[in-house]
Parts: sequence; structure tokens; C-alpha cells
Amino acid sequence: MKSIIESSVYLVIMALICIISLDFIFINKSICKGQELQQYIKDTITIHANSSPSHDIDNLTYHKINNLAMQYNSSIDIEYFDTVNNCDYYNVTIMYPVKSGIFNIEKMCSFSSIVSVIKETG
Repeated sequence: MKSIIESSVYLVIMALICIISLDFIFINKSICKGQELQQYIKDTITIHANSSPSHDIDNLTYHKINNLAMQYNSSIDIEYFDTVNNCDYYNVTIMYPVKSGIFNIEKMCSFSSIVSVIKETG
């Protein structure tokens, strides 16, 4: 009888450890998705965006990255930073969610970086 109770307790403990481990995997997955989003948005802005004389990013690129961010429940803030030679530099802040079911964590993480954009000529 003692061995059955002891085995049952070990089984419950192992089940709890597995559930907690799965939750950590889901947390890590949401962080990795946020990092993928950050890199993709930075690269999209660097490669495709053009800056107007009023230091605004072109609408096509802006809508493209906003739609992508909305798919991941994220938000983007783009602010003009500086101009050097024929490039405008923008401070890009990306807010993305990190969630956990067991620990009841729902946090918005932020990532900031500076991205260069070629100015439109003409």
C-alpha cells in the first residue's frame, strides 16, 4: 500500500514538473516570436522604406509593418531621430506580448532600435 501511495505522489510531482516545463516552453516561444518580429520589421524598414522631405516613412511600408504587427498583437512606434548624408534615422519601438498560462503572466515587452532609411530625391 505504501509503495502505491508513494508512486502516486511521485507521479503527481512529475506531472506538475511537466506542466510547468511546458509553460516555460510557451513563454520562450512567445519571446522568440517577438524577436522574429523585431528583426523582420527592422529589415523591412531598412530595405523597402523611403523617407519623405518631411521625415515620414512612405505609407506602403508603414501599412505593411503595421499589419504585420497587428497579426502578432504587437504595436509599433516610429519616430524621426536624425539625418546624416542621404539617410534619415528613425527610432523604432516595438511592443510585443509575452504570456504564461500557469504563472498568469501577460506582459508587454518593448524593443527599441535605430533604423536607417534612404531619403527620397526630388
